[in-house]
Amino acid sequence: MQPRFPQPKNKEKVIHSAWIFVRVVRIFFFLALPVLLFGPFYLMIFGNPLDDGKEVPLMPTILVAAALWVPFLGLVWRKIGSRLERQWEIEQKEIQRLGEELRRLEEEEEKLKRLEERRKSEEEERKSKVLKRMDQLQGERLPANRRERLRQRVPLYRKLPDELKSKLEERMLLFLDLVEFRTKGDIQITEEMRDVVSAEACLLVVNRSYMDYFKMDFVEIWKDPIERVEGFVTLGVAKFNSVKLHWDTVQYSLISAEDNWNVTLHEFAHVLDFADDSIAQSIPVPKDTKEYANWKSMLDREFPRLQKAHASGHGHAIDKYGTKAIGDRRAEFFPCATESFFERSLELKEKNPEIYDLLKSFYQLDPAEWEEGSLKLDAKDIDSTDKRRESENEGGT
Repeated sequence: MQPRFPQPKNKEKVIHSAWIFVRVVRIFFFLALPVLLFGPFYLMIFGNPLDDGKEVPLMPTILVAAALWVPFLGLVWRKIGSRLERQWEIEQKEIQRLGEELRRLEEEEEKLKRLEERRKSEEEERKSKVLKRMDQLQGERLPANRRERLRQRVPLYRKLPDELKSKLEERMLLFLDLVEFRTKGDIQITEEMRDVVSAEACLLVVNRSYMDYFKMDFVEIWKDPIERVEGFVTLGVAKFNSVKLHWDTVQYSLISAEDNWNVTLHEFAHVLDFADDSIAQSIPVPKDTKEYANWKSMLDREFPRLQKAHASGHGHAIDKYGTKAIGDRRAEFFPCATESFFERSLELKEKNPEIYDLLKSFYQLDPAEWEEGSLKLDAKDIDSTDKRRESENEGGT
């Protein structure tokens, strides 16, 4: 079907020309508008300029002025009113939105407040339970057969003075009562597993408050390495409320108390590091204590020295893994220093006395003074390949 009117060959040119025409008309209108609006007043004051200033009739001129100004003012008023109405609607919507946002924030704040109160209530309840069990277990000891098994299986237990052994066993019974043991993979939890893990875990708090562990929920024993990433195996994982351990590695760690490598001590040292602020940064004391400055000063000096010692090949009392950092968090220094504190006590005390003294003050122990046990485990039936470590830790919430 053919169009009724001929179509322009160049639509864009026609549209552009029409746009120019409209603009010109608008310009002439705005130029003429003041003349139309103020012309009658000029005629009333100065007369008709086309007739030598002859006076014009007043009433008709007033009527003409009114006829021009009344619609003009009406349009202006309507335009202003429309704009004000739109602005008012926008403001009302914004007020409504802000009101809804405020209510939502108040609800979230109330929810967070309830959660915080619930968390505090649960913590107080857990603390009360821990304190109650501590009182109930005061003076309790492990049965003789379990003490003998610890003597055979845990070299650090053999090194302990007798007065600390009884205290350690008391801590162990509390730990075993409050912390769940789980498994991952085709492996069953045994009494031996529970005893050896809890013995080394509780060694760290034997002279400290058990409250360092009061948030602990579970220990998970893995049959296989926990994770394999880029050729490394993860043999232990610590969070503020849990520890995961590869069982073969735990057993390998028990062969000797002098090899400077103990995955159980390492991971539970992370738990202690988390305890004060839920961050693993190798400063295991709160910021508002006087010890914090001492720990930070020591870490700032000794961490670069540890890096330099291992980079140069001279070695150090603390394992090279202690040089590992996560961003600006030197997370592995304290756990590795803890291993050295218990397993290379004399060397650490002699070569790095400042580190040793801070750990001695923190753990309230002096393992360099303990009589060393002479027994070492037979490594048969244990994969004794020197796996060393790729022990990871996760940040707390």
